[in-house]
Amino acid sequence: MADTPLVKILPNEVTLEDVRIGWTNFSGAKGPFNKEGDLFFELFLREEVATKLADEGYNVKFPDEEEAEEDEYQKDPHLRIKLKMDGARPPKVVITNGANGSTQLNADTIQILDQADIAGVDIIFRPYEYDVQGSRGKSAWLKALYVTLDRNAFDDKYSV
Repeated sequence: MADTPLVKILPNEVTLEDVRIGWTNFSGAKGPFNKEGDLFFELFLREEVATKLADEGYNVKFPDEEEAEEDEYQKDPHLRIKLKMDGARPPKVVITNGANGSTQLNADTIQILDQADIAGVDIIFRPYEYDVQGSRGKSAWLKALYVTLDRNAFDDKYSV
């Protein structure tokens, strides 16, 4: 990973290097706060990046101190990233384990990321400004995701 991760926040695109993701729903399973077919994940942000994105209008969640003590994921600000793999212009999603190149995922294979051991992520997302029943804001939609999988002791031995 980079010593100084890339952070590029433009009006029409945000590029972030060396970030963490969690609370994934790449399978589109129905949950208490989403309908069946909604694909998304949470992007965990460094405080200064989270503040910049919030200033740009993104719906960044900042944890309170009580939540941060209860759940290790809650300690960092986070932003929900949405994606649609079956649209006209699906996002580019690539996984690599470092040894045998990379694989681009599609609508049929994206769900493997729900169980993946992820070492690092680089991401590009675009804003979508919404106004729904008087609620206005900016949601983040995935353009590209590059996922480096965690390697284990036998990956090199078995050329995986």
